[in-house]
Amino acid sequence: MTSVKKLLTDLHVKYIQSLDTKKDDLEYWLTEHLRLSGVYWGLTALDLMKNLDALHREEVVKYVISCQHDNGGFGGHVGHDPHLTHTLYAVQILAIEDALDAVNAEKIVECKQDESFWLT
Repeated sequence: MTSVKKLLTDLHVKYIQSLDTKKDDLEYWLTEHLRLSGVYWGLTALDLMKNLDALHREEVVKYVISCQHDNGGFGGHVGHDPHLTHTLYAVQILAIEDALDAVNAEKIVECKQDESFWLT
């Protein structure tokens, strides 16, 4: 008996869209440090499902920019310390959204000069 499996794209999209609406859940706040990486993985999944527009581009870009620090690096969420991994996610998100011009690329490159950035 052969069963054809179908990806329920609409349900996946709705789930990804709902992730930032569960602000009353403790888990939402306990995973705050993972927020930027979650945006990257969610956006990547939406792109693979050809639903990139399911998240509002302007809101995504605004959020990513809000995670950037003066040294050019990005934190995992607003107010979190910058880290190489989160900086990579931020650049990848901006590339996916075709918004690399929204940040100062020179500043991102400069952050690698700061040794404390690499040690965190």
